[in-house]
Amino acid sequence: MKRKKSFIILTVLIVAIIAASSIVGCSINGFRQEDFQLAITDVRINDNIVTIDVEFKNTSWRNGLVVSGFNIIEVIYQDEDNSINWGFPSIAVYHWIRCKQKITETQEFQLEKGIYTITAIVDFFCNGDRDSFYYRVETIVEV
Repeated sequence: MKRKKSFIILTVLIVAIIAASSIVGCSINGFRQEDFQLAITDVRINDNIVTIDVEFKNTSWRNGLVVSGFNIIEVIYQDEDNSINWGFPSIAVYHWIRCKQKITETQEFQLEKGIYTITAIVDFFCNGDRDSFYYRVETIVEV
């Protein structure tokens, strides 16, 4: 009986520790630049429609609140004349990033014939805006 009671108490403690660690914020755990990876995972071209899949991964066991634009991932394109079609919203939005989380974004562009640079950007602040994180990946497509 005593062994069963000890097992139950130990189980409750483990569950409580896991639950508490899953809600601990960025300001306590301290995200680091190397905790994240950004990648363009797929590019599909169908006539003049370009579809881009992007993945942003938290590779760490850290959780936390971050501040960025409306979306965590922004995808833009630039043509051969360096004409950029994009704009980041000026609104700040809070996002909760969980440990080992994968955030995906699929963006579709209708483009004229030409060569384009597709850029995926993740830009956010955390730790009370003391830490700034910026990730960028590019790929070139021909329509």
